[in-house]
Amino acid sequence: MTNFLRQSFAKKAIMFAFLVGIISPSAMAYVDGGYPAGTTSLVAAIAPIVQNLNVSTAPGNASISFSLNTAATATVWVKDASDTIVRTVAFDNNLLGDTVYTYNWTGLDNNGTPVASGTYKAQVVVYNTVSSDIKDAVFNYTVASTINAPVVTVSASPTSFDPTMGQSTTVNYTLNTSASLRVEVKSGNSTIKTLRAQSLQSAGSFSLLWDGRNDAGTIMSLNSYTIEVYANNVAGSDTKTTLVNIISNNNNVTAPNITNVYASPAVFNPNNENTRIYFNLDKQASVTVSILDGTNTIRTLASTSTLSAGSYSYDWNGRHADGYMVSDKYYTARITASNAAGNDAENTSVQVRTTGGGNNGYENDWPSTDENLVRNLTVNPEVFNPRNGDRSTVQFQLTRNSKINVQVLDGTTVVKTLRTADNQTSGDYSYTWDGRNTAGNLMPDRVYVFRVMANDGNNTDTDRAYVEVDTDGILIGFPDNARCAGFRDVSINSPFCKAIELMSKKKIFEGYSDGTFRPYERINRAETSKVVVLALDYDIETSGYFGRQYNDTVANAWYAPYLEVAKRNNIATGYPDGSFRPASTINRVELLRIFLEANNLSLSSCSPQPFDDTPLGKDTDWYMKYACYAKHNGLMNSDYSSKLYPAEAMTRGDVADLFYDFEVKGLFNSSNNNYYNNGYYFNDTRSCLEYDRYNDCIRYSADTRYNNNNNADGYYVYRDGRYVWTAY
Repeated sequence: MTNFLRQSFAKKAIMFAFLVGIISPSAMAYVDGGYPAGTTSLVAAIAPIVQNLNVSTAPGNASISFSLNTAATATVWVKDASDTIVRTVAFDNNLLGDTVYTYNWTGLDNNGTPVASGTYKAQVVVYNTVSSDIKDAVFNYTVASTINAPVVTVSASPTSFDPTMGQSTTVNYTLNTSASLRVEVKSGNSTIKTLRAQSLQSAGSFSLLWDGRNDAGTIMSLNSYTIEVYANNVAGSDTKTTLVNIISNNNNVTAPNITNVYASPAVFNPNNENTRIYFNLDKQASVTVSILDGTNTIRTLASTSTLSAGSYSYDWNGRHADGYMVSDKYYTARITASNAAGNDAENTSVQVRTTGGGNNGYENDWPSTDENLVRNLTVNPEVFNPRNGDRSTVQFQLTRNSKINVQVLDGTTVVKTLRTADNQTSGDYSYTWDGRNTAGNLMPDRVYVFRVMANDGNNTDTDRAYVEVDTDGILIGFPDNARCAGFRDVSINSPFCKAIELMSKKKIFEGYSDGTFRPYERINRAETSKVVVLALDYDIETSGYFGRQYNDTVANAWYAPYLEVAKRNNIATGYPDGSFRPASTINRVELLRIFLEANNLSLSSCSPQPFDDTPLGKDTDWYMKYACYAKHNGLMNSDYSSKLYPAEAMTRGDVADLFYDFEVKGLFNSSNNNYYNNGYYFNDTRSCLEYDRYNDCIRYSADTRYNNNNNADGYYVYRDGRYVWTAY
C-alpha cells in the first residue's frame, strides 16, 4: 500500500459527472460505520474450492454450473482460445457452500456482439478471507442455426431542415434480425454525431431525431450530410445510408442583434492585467470581434466564428496583432454579426493607460505603494445567483491598523460601497454583497470587481478580486490572467485555488469540457468512492459484468467497478437496510471515512471529544476515530474551528482541499516536515520564516504521537521587525 500511495498522484486523471442529493443527518450514525448492530458480514473459516464445474451447450447457449465447499465471492468468465476475456458472465459476492450455482451464456461478448462458433473456456475464480481457487472447463460453442445476416433500411424526413429555427429530421430505419447496430451522421468520412452507439438491437422498425448539431452541441453549417446505419452479427453485416441537407429558411430568419456591449475594466494597464469585451447575441450568426485604432483594425480577437444565441466575452492583452504593446490612448472594440437575413455592429470604448499613479486603470484608487496592508484576499462563492438569495463574501487580512474602503465595481463605476473609509485595527475582515447596487436594484449578469483599499497614514495598498453574478446559468467566466489553474469559473482569489492548482498539476482532478471546475457543486457518495480509489491507484477492472453491490445500486452501472473495490477493501460500506444511496450527497465525516480508510492508516479514537459538535456516544462512535485524526492533523479547516460540522454536505472543492491538505502536510507517506507556514510545510526554519512573514511559523515535534496542541511545541511569529519564539 505504501508504494502506490507514494506513486498515485501522478497516475490518474479524474473526470466528474456529479449528481445532486442531500443525505439525512439523522442517518449519520449508521453511514460507513462498518456493520452496525443487526447486520452480518461474510466470514469464511476455510479455503474455498470450486467443485463439479460443468458446461452443457446447445446452439446459441452455454450453461455453466458448479458448487463450492464454503462461502466465497465468485467471478465467472468466458474466454477465447487466446485466453482473452470474451464475457464476464457473473460476479457474485454472496455464494454459499454446498449449493449448485448455474449461469447461462447466450453467445454475446461484453459489447453485446454475437461471437462466432468455436472453442471457448469457462473460468471460475473464487476467493474469501482465507484463500482463493481457480477452475477451468473447455467447451465448444455453436451459433444458433436460426441467425440470419442483418439487413437494414434507412430514410430521413424531412430531407432538408433548418436547425437555427429549431427544426430537426427524423431518421427511420429497420432491422430484420438481432444484430449489433450503430447510427451515425457523417460529413465526408468523418463522424460528426453519434445518434446510436454500437450496441445490440433486436429486429424491428425504429426512429431517431437529429437536431443538426454535432457531438459538441454546435449547429452544423449549410451542407449535405450522410446518415449511416451499420449492423453486424456472426452471420454478416450491412450498411445503408441516406442524405440530408441543412438549409437556411431565409423568409423566416431575422438579422442578428448585438446588445449589452461593454469592456471591463474600461481603463486598464496591460502590464498588470487584460481587459475583457462582453456582449450578448440574440441568435446564431457569424461573429467578428476586433480592436480598432481610429478606423484601422489593429487586432482581431475572433474571426467569423459561428456562435449560437448567448452571452460571450473575449480578452485583449493590450497588444497589437504584431505582438508589441500599444500606446496609451482610447481604442474601439467592435463586434459584428451577420447571417442570411442581415447584420449588426456595435462598439465600445476601452482605454490603455500604463501611467498615472499605478492604479491599474481604476479611477479613484488610492495611490498604491504595494506595502501589503491587504493580504489573503478571497471571494466565496465567486459565481452566485442573487435571485435565489445567494450572496458573495470577500475576505481579507489587514496587517496593520489602517483606514479601509471596500467597494464593488462594474468596470470603473462603483455600484456598491460595502465599507466606508474608516479606521480599523489589524485582523481578519469579511464583507458580503447581495448582488444589488446602492439603490437596491439587482445588477445584471456580468463580472464585477471587489476592491479593497487600505491606508495606514504612511503607506497605501489596493487589492482586487473578481466576482460574477449569474442568474441564467450561462457562465461568462473570469479574465485569463485572473483564472486559477486555467479554470474560467475559479479565480486566483478563490479559497479553493491553492488546492485546485496543486491537484490539477498532479492530475488528480480535471475540469469539464467547457473549461469550468465547479468547486461549489456537491459530490455524491458514488462519485466520491470513484475519485478516491482511482487517485490512490487501487487496481480496478472496468470491463466485464458487475453485479449489484447493494440493494439500491444497479448492475453494470458506471460506478459499479469502483464500489466493488471500495466494498471489498472496506473503504465504503452501506446502511443497515442493505442500501448504499449512491446519488446522495456525501457529508463531511463520510468523506473522511472513505478517504482515510483508503489510505490504509492506523486510526484510534481519542478522549475527550475532539470537537464541540462531536460528542462521544453510541451514534457517533463509528466516525470518532476519523474526527480525531482530522483534529490532530488540522484537516478540513479543523485547526481553525472548535466545530467539525459532521453533517455538512461536501463539494468538489472540499474534496480537492482534503487531497491538498494531505499532500502539503506530508500525510501520504506519514512523514510530516517540521515547520508549517500558511498552508505549506518546510524542512528548515529559515525557509519557513521567509515564506510568509505575516503568518506564524509553527515548529512541530518529532514525536509522531498527537497531543492537544496539534503536535506542535511552539511557533515563531513576526513582531516589530523580528521573529519571536513562543512555546505552547
